[in-house]
Amino acid sequence: MKSLLNKIKNFLRCPLDYSAQFELSGGVFICRGCKKEYGIRDGKVIFDHPPSDVLVCTKRNPIDKTKWSEWRAANFEYLKSFLLEEEKNKILIDIGAGTASFRELTGSFKTTIGIDFYPHEMVDVVADVTKPLPIRDESCDIVFLSNVLEHIPEPQPLLDECYRILKPRGYIIGAVPFLMQIHQEPYDFNRYTDFMLERMLAHSGFERTRVTSLGTPLDVYRTMQREYFHILLNKQLSVNIFKNSVLQFAIRFTRKITYLFTRIYKLFPLLSSNRYTEGYGFIGYK
Repeated sequence: MKSLLNKIKNFLRCPLDYSAQFELSGGVFICRGCKKEYGIRDGKVIFDHPPSDVLVCTKRNPIDKTKWSEWRAANFEYLKSFLLEEEKNKILIDIGAGTASFRELTGSFKTTIGIDFYPHEMVDVVADVTKPLPIRDESCDIVFLSNVLEHIPEPQPLLDECYRILKPRGYIIGAVPFLMQIHQEPYDFNRYTDFMLERMLAHSGFERTRVTSLGTPLDVYRTMQREYFHILLNKQLSVNIFKNSVLQFAIRFTRKITYLFTRIYKLFPLLSSNRYTEGYGFIGYK
């Protein structure tokens, strides 16, 4: 663990003294400039204490692809198209790493550092990503930002930080949902069109930006369909009328018929659409 922490140390900067370096002593990181100490817990450097109201799902294995939604699978395929053949000696910073569902891709690099405001298993640095990142200027080749921007109340400063920590010719890559249910309450703040993503990336200085629709209108329909029946059968059972077994049977029968028609719809080719999409993948270069 000490060797890993020493490796991480080379990429960190103190939030209070940007020019100072760290030293690892007595189980804490100490800023050589301001002398501020930052604790280490379970191999993770703690810059900020995580909020107490974070909902953490522990029921599913995050890397079990058989349990992934269409949206998560589409994310993986998009990100894989860029990262799978990338040079493995590069340095990747995974911001908002979470449970690291895509560690098959991010973990294949020479150095991968995960940052999140909650100490998930694969997180190396616990920090509030709405603040300036505790990462040195021009220290990484790739910034990985998957399903994070929707959880940032003011995203532009974070994109500015991503640009700052990237080396020249490095790039940012990620994905965001669009027509998707609210999740990870109360930390779901925004949805972005492709126009807004391009605008924000350009504002931070990124060039050769490209935003790609992930999914088709049918994917959106299927997601909303499942959510509708889930609410109907599970969220409204306290209403007396929904306790009627005959009505419940009718709802379940309707769901089966509806799902059958959805399978038939899949026989007809339908291209992706920027107007009706579950979300977008994006990339931009420094």
